[in-house]
Amino acid sequence: MPDFDLSQLLKIAGVNLVSKGASQVFSGLHFDSRHIQPGNGFLARKGQNENGHAYIQDAVGRGATLVVLQNPVKLLESVTVIQHEEPYFVLQQLAQKIRQETKRLVIGVTGSVGKTSTKECLRALLGEKAYASQGNYNNLTGLPISILNSPSGSGYLVLEMGISEVGEMDSLAAIACPDLMVITGVFSSHRSQFDSYDDLVREKLSCLKHLRQNGCVFLPPELMPALTKLWPGVKAVVLQKDSQEDLTLETKLGKGPYQSYLIAKQVAQFLGISNQEMICRQKDITMAPLRMQRVDAVGKQWILDCYNSSPQSLAAFFESLKHEVPGVMVLADMKELGEDSDAAHDKALEQLKNLEGWEVLILGDCFHKALSKVAKHSGWHKVSSKAEVKQWIAHINPEKIALKGSRFYALETLCYTN
Repeated sequence: MPDFDLSQLLKIAGVNLVSKGASQVFSGLHFDSRHIQPGNGFLARKGQNENGHAYIQDAVGRGATLVVLQNPVKLLESVTVIQHEEPYFVLQQLAQKIRQETKRLVIGVTGSVGKTSTKECLRALLGEKAYASQGNYNNLTGLPISILNSPSGSGYLVLEMGISEVGEMDSLAAIACPDLMVITGVFSSHRSQFDSYDDLVREKLSCLKHLRQNGCVFLPPELMPALTKLWPGVKAVVLQKDSQEDLTLETKLGKGPYQSYLIAKQVAQFLGISNQEMICRQKDITMAPLRMQRVDAVGKQWILDCYNSSPQSLAAFFESLKHEVPGVMVLADMKELGEDSDAAHDKALEQLKNLEGWEVLILGDCFHKALSKVAKHSGWHKVSSKAEVKQWIAHINPEKIALKGSRFYALETLCYTN
């Protein structure tokens, strides 16, 4: 990972040197003391739920030689301490500087669905010189940490970029300064804090403000009118559906992740990766946890697709299960859909009618409301809690269980508890 030194930190506005330790050169910054490695810096700030200052000693014990904190206190003589009213600002400014110096080609990935899966597919298809942000480190703390953790030298840096409020994409893109931008799609069901779908599209496309000179954006055809209107000078590559689908790979990955693979494949082709190279690297594709993840636990096969849920990912989930031997499905509400919620849950049950052979345990007020509008189905069962789901599973004793629902429900806990 790129090293940085004390002189770089002291150039950041608002930084105050409290004490100078034995080392003046550091590698990486993190806000979680459990992830500290020797030579790292630790960010201590007071948040809504946790006070990072309480973990300073743990971080130092794990080898931190730098602490960036809000409350100025002296530590061991071996540890450098700097103070800033917002330690995360230091993280973001340092990451922006490191990115400006990197020789890696930076690819940003955003969209309403499929960000993480697209990122993981790109990492695999671009080969051993590609580094991607870990997990869902895609916000204003995770993205800078990913930049600081990336190896030095040439190659590719794939950064996931997620937003939850107005202005956040502009801030993320200012740090990442992508050479290429990939937008998987923008859906109205994900507009959350945005007044309208157009506002959400405008926010997503604001990443192009910080696109490097001669850079380009990959995006689905339905976003081209907005791109032409808002960013007419930006080079665009329109994402296309693959006319020669790989059914074996689609079955292995699942319908949704396979669509992410097709997006990644087009980006890799643009960057000069041959079809033969991509076929060889397919084996290196690993999906992030809870995205069509297959697990054998407590004597059963589990399909975990419960990192989150949306109309688009749910439709892909149903399509994937058409290739499976039926078992039990646990279907929980899609959260944060706003005014589209009723229609989305109604439509989901209509789609579910096309999936035969599955016993379906339906959890959540939104799906229960939708369930009251449709004809009774012998294989669909209304449940009120995860405890009741466990009782049903114990009664039916299926060999296969598929889980789909919003993060709110943490359905994967069913897999690891009796």
